[in-house]
Amino acid sequence: MYAGSLVALVTPMQPNGGIDFDAWSRLLEFQVSNGTSGIVVAGSTGESAFVTDAELAELLSQARRVIGRRALLVANTGTNDTRSACDRAREFSSTKYDVDGLLVATRCCTWWKRAKSSERLRWPTRSDRNHGRL
Repeated sequence: MYAGSLVALVTPMQPNGGIDFDAWSRLLEFQVSNGTSGIVVAGSTGESAFVTDAELAELLSQARRVIGRRALLVANTGTNDTRSACDRAREFSSTKYDVDGLLVATRCCTWWKRAKSSERLRWPTRSDRNHGRL
């Protein structure tokens, strides 16, 4: 059972588009040293669908090295399509990644986050939806 504060950390990036792993380590240490109960890697800040499997693997490996067992480690394996999200969940739930849990965003959830606010306002009121055709 999870309890306490689990933080979805932003993945720090370098100007060239690569992940800044030094900054990542500092963020992890800061959170755990200040009492967070867990870290959500590639959390709800939007990265999960955009980091490669290799990048996610490295983020998780480094996170475990830095936090050890002082906090829970959760991998966000959601992507922009259901099949790859399920494949990713299977892969990253293996013991090789040593995670304590998974966060898997559904396709609808990722669409909702990416949609412009005007699209989000229009979508629930479409006439097709009101007539049961969606």
